Amino acid sequence: MEFIFDNACFGLRGEIVIDKLTASITNESYYLNGEIGSGKSILLQALGLKLSLISGRREIAERGKLITLSDYHEKVRLINLESDQSLTGATSYYQQRYHSGMGEDVSLRNYLEQHGFRRDQAFHYDLITRSNLDECLDNFIFTLSNGQRKKMILLSALFKQSKLLLLDNPFVGLDVASRNNLHHLLFYLHHDLGIQLFITCRENEVPDFIKNEIYLKKGAIDYIGTRRVKVDSQTQSNSALLSEISEVWLKRKSSQIFDSILELSDINVSYNGKNILQNLYWTIKQGEKIALLGKNGSGKSTLLSLIYADNPLAYANHVYVFGHKRGTGESIWSIKKHMGFISPELHIYTNSNQTVEHIVCEGFFDNYSPHHKISAGDTQWIVLLLRYIGLEDKKGQLFSLLSFGQQRLVLFIRALAQVPELLLLDEPYQGLDWTEVEKCNRLLNAILGASDTSLIFITHCKEEIPKIVDNYAYLEDGKIAISRK
Repeated sequence: MEFIFDNACFGLRGEIVIDKLTASITNESYYLNGEIGSGKSILLQALGLKLSLISGRREIAERGKLITLSDYHEKVRLINLESDQSLTGATSYYQQRYHSGMGEDVSLRNYLEQHGFRRDQAFHYDLITRSNLDECLDNFIFTLSNGQRKKMILLSALFKQSKLLLLDNPFVGLDVASRNNLHHLLFYLHHDLGIQLFITCRENEVPDFIKNEIYLKKGAIDYIGTRRVKVDSQTQSNSALLSEISEVWLKRKSSQIFDSILELSDINVSYNGKNILQNLYWTIKQGEKIALLGKNGSGKSTLLSLIYADNPLAYANHVYVFGHKRGTGESIWSIKKHMGFISPELHIYTNSNQTVEHIVCEGFFDNYSPHHKISAGDTQWIVLLLRYIGLEDKKGQLFSLLSFGQQRLVLFIRALAQVPELLLLDEPYQGLDWTEVEKCNRLLNAILGASDTSLIFITHCKEEIPKIVDNYAYLEDGKIAISRK
């Protein structure tokens, strides 16, 4: 596909998000590059016909001939956060994947058949095998891991024989083996099937066969051409701001002492006859910082759901949080008020029509609403955290108008806002470049190094793990194994 934009202005929910775009994009595959908030995801939405053309000219051609928008719509597929959100439906909710029988139970096989999968097509089975989804075809999609669901959505696009794939951070949530498999699959799609790709990701994840780059700066295209050699930039550290945040953190931190933060004893969880967690034992003492590692589908997010009071199976198991056994009369909020939490699923179900400040305030309450009282000190604390991540000026802006990476930063700050006893960070750095990862880790190292807050940090990328982490916990075959970092 070839694109011509001439002073094109695009809008989203009444706001102009791309202003006076003038560019000519040839029939090549491109890596979209730029700092966080530069407009990479927004440009993909424009290419995917998800934005309204307010003024200016947009032309799309195939093999030199102009095509209609309806023809183009059949050939293009945008895969991004909204692709995950489209699975939820109006009656779905955040904890649904842990409540069997609630809502519509659609299996992976059913979903793929609805999107073009044909049992008599060997090519389709080959794609499923390449994606490592062949063993979970009969699993309900709400029980799939974040990484498995991303691969499912990509398959649905391939079964529809798309000619152009717009991939917004396709590698996030994938373990090392799955990332390698996806690289091989993308090479096959590009080289053998001639599918054009536009991709956003970290620079070290860009497929080698993509030779072209679109660089964005402050919402505009700054460069189109051959991919350029990366120049490492020096990461600046605001030591004074970090010190101020650490001081406020300690003042707001509870002095309560717990015998243990978490005790899991003989935990067993299964879905559709498949064992997820088996005879699992795990204890975390106050102040411990642990990285939880494991393959896609190994049960990491299910394990966190037991801890964070999202999974009703906690009541059928021996789960002790902050010294209290689940199911002994405590409310869910009495558990959650001591925890800070972020996960890919939380991002999917976040109400994007709220302001940034509202989203962060949700960290203080089970269900934040305007009648809840936020003190002047709370407001100052929120502003301080937003200032550190460079989003202080976005405080009153709608969450939906932020870039994917900016949204992740806001949810990261939401997890820290209440100064919890336990931080549960499930793949917190999805969609962030290394500069932002380093900034967030400096913050974690500063505040956690000065307090006895415990940490469980889930990632598929060891390079993301903050230095403050003491031990690694590996989840495999339903059990936990601990090793020193």
